[in-house]
Amino acid sequence: MQRLAGLALTTFAVLLAVSTVGVAFGEFSLVVDLTVALVGLGFLTGSVLSLIELGQRIHQISRFLLADVRGGDDVATLPS
Repeated sequence: MQRLAGLALTTFAVLLAVSTVGVAFGEFSLVVDLTVALVGLGFLTGSVLSLIELGQRIHQISRFLLADVRGGDDVATLPS
């Protein structure tokens, strides 16, 4: 996840720099639209990944809460 965030941040910084230079020279209005679209896509992707991770965490917590609790006396009977 951290590699994806680093790549997204680098892409965003490069596109922002290109669009800033383009706006300063009065060109590249398409780049500005593309930058806004890619930022929106980045936020959408981040939101979806966050929801997936939330689902995994909820599943782990529910498995932990619903697991059978065993005493220490039956450990010897468990298969190795």
